[in-house]
Amino acid sequence: TFGEISCSEEWYNLCEPPDLFEGIPVSPSEFTAMCPQLLDYIKCLKEYEDTCKDANLNFFTKEEYEGMVSAFSELCNPESLLNAVVVDHLQCLNDTFSNTLCVEESEVSLTDYKEPISDKPIEEEFTIPSHVYCLRDILITSCIVNDISKNCGELMKDATIEILRGSFYLQQSCSFSDAKRLLEQMDDFELKQSIKDYIIGVLSKLIETQFTVPYFSEMLK
Repeated sequence: TFGEISCSEEWYNLCEPPDLFEGIPVSPSEFTAMCPQLLDYIKCLKEYEDTCKDANLNFFTKEEYEGMVSAFSELCNPESLLNAVVVDHLQCLNDTFSNTLCVEESEVSLTDYKEPISDKPIEEEFTIPSHVYCLRDILITSCIVNDISKNCGELMKDATIEILRGSFYLQQSCSFSDAKRLLEQMDDFELKQSIKDYIIGVLSKLIETQFTVPYFSEMLK
């Protein structure tokens, strides 16, 4: 227990995001020091969720929480193969994330899917539907996996996919309702057929497994 959970405080003031969310270090010692923050963060969120019932928050399902604890524990264990692979490729990962154009070149531009809020002009205030964020996250993540494969090799690509699967990354990016809505509206998006087929395959698998099974599939190019 963190012993600091106060329900009068918002969760984002109590649970500090890991430094790894800001960037990947090139120094193994820095990575070793930062990595446990991943576990601290999700455990803090879980404790807040369990303690502050009135806040009606649901950060993770049981499967997602257990998957993340397991995946991040292995990642941060200096004796694990996963840790060894990541530490050996820190410079390459840093360069890849610093130079990737996956966000800029995403085939789904958020500005194309603005929806107005109440009666205000869309130029002043708007929202982006959550299923569009879901689609964009899948596309960007798949693109980054391909960048890692090109720049850092198959071993690091496989390690990345293992982390994405184990941490239930897709389930955290997309809700069940997002996945269903995307499947129903896939023809509304101007995407290449090969990309549509990939997205449909991913979403269908998530729905088929009721979002309870670790899953990530790379998009072959």
